[in-house]
Amino acid sequence: MAVDLPEPIRHEVNRLLATVDPSAGKPQRFTKLKGGANNQVFRVETSNSQFCLKWYFTHPSDPRNRLAHEYRFLKHAWSLGIRNIPQPLGVSPALQIAVFSYLSGRPFSSEPVRLEHIEQAMQFLRQLNQSWESETALALPIASEACFTWQEHIATVQERIDRLKNIPIESDLHQNAADFVRLQLLPRWEIERATVEHRFSKENRELGQSCNRVPRIISPSDFGFHNAILSDDGNTYFIDFEYAGWDSPVKAMCDFFHQPQVPISLKYFDEFVEVIEYLFPNNLSLRDVIDSIFPIYGIKWCCILLNEFLPVHESRRSFSQGSTPSSERLKNQLRKAELKLASIQL
Repeated sequence: MAVDLPEPIRHEVNRLLATVDPSAGKPQRFTKLKGGANNQVFRVETSNSQFCLKWYFTHPSDPRNRLAHEYRFLKHAWSLGIRNIPQPLGVSPALQIAVFSYLSGRPFSSEPVRLEHIEQAMQFLRQLNQSWESETALALPIASEACFTWQEHIATVQERIDRLKNIPIESDLHQNAADFVRLQLLPRWEIERATVEHRFSKENRELGQSCNRVPRIISPSDFGFHNAILSDDGNTYFIDFEYAGWDSPVKAMCDFFHQPQVPISLKYFDEFVEVIEYLFPNNLSLRDVIDSIFPIYGIKWCCILLNEFLPVHESRRSFSQGSTPSSERLKNQLRKAELKLASIQL
């Protein structure tokens, strides 16, 4: 759908493109693309080329700088020679916009995730972490909700649980969601939290210390095939790095296998753990740490599925898609959260 953007943004896009590629010509058409849950994304067409424009969401109650995280991450990845990502071309922090190369392909929601795709994801993670001392690597921010101790893993999920305790009762669906949180999600969280606390407590002090000593990696954050495009030639392009930065490999691993939008079979779990262990060959307890933390990330993703019921998420949805979540979408999100909770093994 072609759209007419505000003049300051059109003017800035024209300036950025003229700097990057003077031969591209002026923007002639802006087409809004589907899929962005937080931001507005457009295909920019000129007389002889096309680009991607991203307009980032900001909100007083959500101080995360999505633009800075994504643009710095892509600058670093591009400097390493990684090419299955959008190329960062220009940025305007004042207007919260950035211009990238345009990637053509289709979402993984219509494609099964196969071994070759998993291998491309593992290779991407290895490439990202081939140089931790470069100027672009050191300039990267801490990832959103980064966790470097087992206590921080728990605290991150607890914060999401606490927010869901205050779902505003605006409809019967909101009441159903609040009841699910109170009667099912919260009791299960108490069990999982107690299990992790016991596992890393004084009785298992060595494992707890090992968890807190896990080195940092450069993480795409929110990493998975829900944030990927499959090209016609079979290559996987990774996108959406607005939460990326320095983080724990444990969190990256748990999020990768728990995100529900494009499920990934646990039959690939061991191979992915081997990639993490390859990065840190001297950390012999890493597998035990991952196994211990893994279940609470299922709870975290239940919470993420229920974000639609919270006011700040409604604001993001309104910005990115021009509307608040419909009753049908709210119903689907609640059902997905119920199924996700049921899938977590005790």
